[in-house]
Amino acid sequence: MTESPNFRMQCPKCHKEFPFDTTYCEGCSAMLEPVEVAAPAEQPAGPATEAKKAAEEKASRAISAENMEDIKIDTLKADIENKFLFTVLLELEQFRARLSKKEKVFADLQEKQAGMGYEEFVRQTGKSEAEIDDLMKKITKLEMIIENLETTIVRDIAWFGERMQGMKEPAFLERFDHRGRYYRMLATELKVKRILLDIIRGKVSRSYFRTRRLIRMSLLIAFSVVMSLIVSWVVITYSQKRQPEVAAPQPVPAAPAAVVSEQEIRSLLDDMRTANMKKDLRLWESRYSQGYLELKGKRESIQEQWKKYDYTSLAYTIEDLRVRSDGAEAVIVWKLGLQPRKSGAPLTVTQKLRCQFVPEGGRLKIASVIKEDR
Repeated sequence: MTESPNFRMQCPKCHKEFPFDTTYCEGCSAMLEPVEVAAPAEQPAGPATEAKKAAEEKASRAISAENMEDIKIDTLKADIENKFLFTVLLELEQFRARLSKKEKVFADLQEKQAGMGYEEFVRQTGKSEAEIDDLMKKITKLEMIIENLETTIVRDIAWFGERMQGMKEPAFLERFDHRGRYYRMLATELKVKRILLDIIRGKVSRSYFRTRRLIRMSLLIAFSVVMSLIVSWVVITYSQKRQPEVAAPQPVPAAPAAVVSEQEIRSLLDDMRTANMKKDLRLWESRYSQGYLELKGKRESIQEQWKKYDYTSLAYTIEDLRVRSDGAEAVIVWKLGLQPRKSGAPLTVTQKLRCQFVPEGGRLKIASVIKEDR
């Protein structure tokens, strides 16, 4: 808070100070002027004041820490109570199942009484009744324990409710300081107590906490899988964007088809003449294309002809030559001089064949042969 200024009346001649309500100087009768008097400097806080503030802050922190420790201890106690409660409930369920079986056995004995001896009936029924009484005592004891636990939980719920009644729910950032943590711990314990009370009263299944834990674990696993997929997708997308663009391969221009020359055709025909004159089957077959369909029949025919005749001369002429991109076509006129091997006069034969030639394996070969009329 800002303090009001302190004024005094002062004589401009003798500089004597007077109270604020004085008008004239008593010594020289001069009119007084108001003068602001500096306020006394504040005295620094003494050691006692600082110690007092530190003690108050320490006490405040001690109270908060003490409250937190109390809640932690209550949480540990609640965990022990929860486990004890579930153990009692499980044991009670088992005892009730056993009691149901024993009562059924006892009822069966009552029905079989007519077919049993008196002493045997008394012995078995007495044993069954003793077992039923023992189970009833255990069940009654467990039910009393559960009833006491229910009373304790109701009292704890009321206590937590009173503690939280005057507290406001902290904002998001305030949830992480000591007050927010204290509030969250109280709220969690209150919620757990209410669920336990509902379990005791049969409103909630005994497997509530286990089911909720499994659901949380499943959600966590699903979230981890989704995040892994997202990260993988981002990494793959980023790596693909950083890859340098590879220029599309330019199509390699096709090599120009080799043009068949007349000289190549003459070289092929010379080989055919040599093969016939010398009866060289290998050379003869080498000048036919592998795609020649009638090669087998033609081979048998030429071998049969070689057995009957010897060639005395072979001459050819090339007519109507047509060169294409994939080969060539021409009419070959053969003039054959034949000598029968057994007996007879020499023969002269002329053949006119339309042949197609294709390059294969680096050489020109015969692809087809069609005999034409002379």
